[in-house]
Amino acid sequence: TVKEKDEAILRCVNSYKCNAQKIGQLIHFASKKSLNIDGFGEKQILQFRKLGFIKNYIDIFKINQFEKKIINLEGWGRTSYRNLINSIEKSKEVEFNKFIYSLGIRFVGETISMLLAREFIKTEILISSFDKKVKLLNIDGLGPKAINSITTYFQNKNNKKMVLNLNRILEILPYKKSKSN
Repeated sequence: TVKEKDEAILRCVNSYKCNAQKIGQLIHFASKKSLNIDGFGEKQILQFRKLGFIKNYIDIFKINQFEKKIINLEGWGRTSYRNLINSIEKSKEVEFNKFIYSLGIRFVGETISMLLAREFIKTEILISSFDKKVKLLNIDGLGPKAINSITTYFQNKNNKKMVLNLNRILEILPYKKSKSN
């Protein structure tokens, strides 16, 4: 773990191999502000991860392959399982800004996710734009920490592959700017 100069907390720098970080990423991905998978919180994620049912985001959408095993788990049953599957199916339709937020990129909260969704419109454009750091510098509201974090995230081949796979599974809707007076 390291403590960054301007931060108060210790962070694990091994974000791709650390089990605790992977669990935290899965919890964030399924959370209400992200994909909003109802009935799939920390307890269920920990249980399914321990059993080897899920290792990454993609595995959530393949959970039905463990139907019999899940139904027979303590605290589960046919109804609980069906509710989870319905919630996962419902989560497959997500606005672009929530999709970006769900990825859990450091320094990319809800506001920056909206800025990115408005600027890049589609996942493919978003990914290809990070090869051109200059384009990010021109987005009002993005600071150097966020730009570096986003660029680093998309330079990782595994992240890029996962995002493209999620793009095939999910129906990512265009960001809708909220109307206000």
